[in-house]
Amino acid sequence: METKLAKNMKIKALHHMWTWLPQKTYVGTCLVVSCGCNSGHVGGRWAAQPSCDKIQAGNIMLASSLLLSGNLYAKVGLMFNFCNLQYFSSTLFNQYQKLCIIPAINKFWEQHQKQLWEEKVGKEVFLSGDGRNDSPGHSAQYCTYSLADMDD
Repeated sequence: METKLAKNMKIKALHHMWTWLPQKTYVGTCLVVSCGCNSGHVGGRWAAQPSCDKIQAGNIMLASSLLLSGNLYAKVGLMFNFCNLQYFSSTLFNQYQKLCIIPAINKFWEQHQKQLWEEKVGKEVFLSGDGRNDSPGHSAQYCTYSLADMDD
């Protein structure tokens, strides 16, 4: 028959064997806490940001804001560093641009352009334009010509 002390020692031994060990990591700006026991079992994972197609939503929003506002990755990174905040790598930022942000911008632009063309079908259009030479030196080798609809 086991004594009360022996039972307590077994319970403590079991408790020690199954101690949960939380680990915090960062995925860009997102805090991720995962826990498991010292025997290698995984207990769960919690992230401070929702994810969209396995990408942290806050990271995408920050990368999009950065690109669309015209700010530079390095300058915003310096500000994050001064504030002691987590920031995503330039590699991750470039991947977000290539895989998510630029395709979304292109899709929006194509939809908007299609809508504008559909509005002008069968109508008379009045355009005004101007050209700009932008090249090394003062030659007219490269010219950008812009047109504007005078009815809008």
